[in-house]
Amino acid sequence: MIIRRITANDSRFRGNAAVFETGLNVVLADRHRAAKERQTTNGAGKTTLLEIVHYCLGRDVARDKGCIFAKPQLSDWEFTVQLEGDDQRTSFSRRTADRNTMRIECLPECAEFMNYPSAKRRLDEITISRTHFSEPAGCFFFDLPVEASESYRPKFRALLSYLVRLGKDAFLSPFANSGKQQPWDEQACTAFLLGLNPAYAGEMRRLKDKEDRLKALTYLANSDERSAGGSQSTASLFARVTRLRESVEKEKHALASFKVLDNYEAYEQRANELTVRIHDLVNDNIVDEQLIGHYELVGQSEVDSSPEDIARVYHEAGLALPEHVTKTLDDIRGFHATIVSNRKRFVEVELSRLREGVLKRRTAISELTEQRASVMGTLADSGALRDFAELERRHSETLHLLSEAESAYGTRMEIDSGRASLRRERLDARGRAEIDLREREELRRKAVLLFNENSQVLYESPGDLLFEIADTGFRYGVEIERARSAGVGNMKVFCYDLMLMQLPRIGRFPRFLVHDSPIFEGVDGRQKAKAIELAAAESQRLGFQYIMAINRDDVPWSDFSPGFERLFRMAVRLELSDQGDGGLLGFQV
Repeated sequence: MIIRRITANDSRFRGNAAVFETGLNVVLADRHRAAKERQTTNGAGKTTLLEIVHYCLGRDVARDKGCIFAKPQLSDWEFTVQLEGDDQRTSFSRRTADRNTMRIECLPECAEFMNYPSAKRRLDEITISRTHFSEPAGCFFFDLPVEASESYRPKFRALLSYLVRLGKDAFLSPFANSGKQQPWDEQACTAFLLGLNPAYAGEMRRLKDKEDRLKALTYLANSDERSAGGSQSTASLFARVTRLRESVEKEKHALASFKVLDNYEAYEQRANELTVRIHDLVNDNIVDEQLIGHYELVGQSEVDSSPEDIARVYHEAGLALPEHVTKTLDDIRGFHATIVSNRKRFVEVELSRLREGVLKRRTAISELTEQRASVMGTLADSGALRDFAELERRHSETLHLLSEAESAYGTRMEIDSGRASLRRERLDARGRAEIDLREREELRRKAVLLFNENSQVLYESPGDLLFEIADTGFRYGVEIERARSAGVGNMKVFCYDLMLMQLPRIGRFPRFLVHDSPIFEGVDGRQKAKAIELAAAESQRLGFQYIMAINRDDVPWSDFSPGFERLFRMAVRLELSDQGDGGLLGFQV
């Protein structure tokens, strides 16, 4: 299917008269001789023509700053891209006043759009919202599955942007359609365009999402552990969980068997009072028992003196103090006997009293000890309400610690398991991708040879198209040895895009390739001429359409092969100017 016409409902639109054919098609922009030096051919509308193609094929322009389709001068315009091929003519139209509605006319009917659930049919016309347009369009242009469940898969808009590259950043790499394209999308789209299996790129992107989730989970786990006092291994967390679970069971048992004693404080006070009384009685007995021992020693040492001892003492006293000794020896003996008798009676009475006191206190101590044992037994079997509340508080705290530990342990287990699973899945995916790539070796060889041949036409040394399986998905590259042209990067894109059109296709695939003028910026005139001639020859040979937009000043007229200038001029379908009504829209916006 090729682009036949690009039109608008306003007669001033200069593209209305252009009819595009199979083979080479040129949109030539000319600068008026009277133009000022600051003016360029960029204002002629070449890029606008490509923007219209994208606009009519579902591009989202809502966020485009300075979007031309939002200009008030175009408020009532409707643009149409008409495609033809395989006995079918299909027109895609879109108004500037209603940018969310796509209008499709098919002859014969297009089942992809007719059968789409949200499509509306009126006579030979189908309308569908722009947001829903891409799915049936992907099936119509590329045989993509409608409503595919896989998120990371090639989409219509991304694939189309390789065949109609728009903007300078679309030529930065052969494998990317813009500078903002996601790596996974670049891999998946390139795989599809090369006839490889894009599922591997999607699967690796899904695994990358899983890896990102594991990294985020690891970061959160490490943050929580740092705030809790340090990072812990899975093994240490398991030990902590085991210990806390045991503590919880013990505390649960203690709570279940706990008996709350009413007036616990009174019992506690009674036990304290009994203890004090027992201690006082014991202390009193110790003092009295010491006195008993003393009196018993005194009784044993108290004996009567002999008459000889008294006489000797008196004799000595008489010698020393004869004037003071007036009593007779008999009087002294009687006085001494009285003193000894009185002292013995006192000791006996005191011993009896002390022993009786000790016995009474021992009896009291025994009774008080029994009373205290009973009170302490009651206290041991029960507890105060405050103790029960404290036990509950500690149990609640242990449960909280256990919950945190189990959560951390579960997270660590999930991380460890996820990492192991991720390694297995990546190895498995890579193994399947390598097998699939080997099975497509003939197609791979064809792509490499075509790129090689295309680059060899432009440069002395052939270029290489490289693609292989990596842990992160497909890895692509292009190399052109000893190519010294400043525009060699753009020519890599050219050779690659041309190769995409040269590859044999089994399913539906657009038969048009559109290049804007930036593809030739910085390219040597000889390489530029060879590229244009190569595109013209291959598009004519294989029956596809090559549309190129170029400034007249950039056409390598003197470098064309003999006779090709005539073919080039015959391929000019649309001439534009940056002056007055010579631009694409018929006026300057």
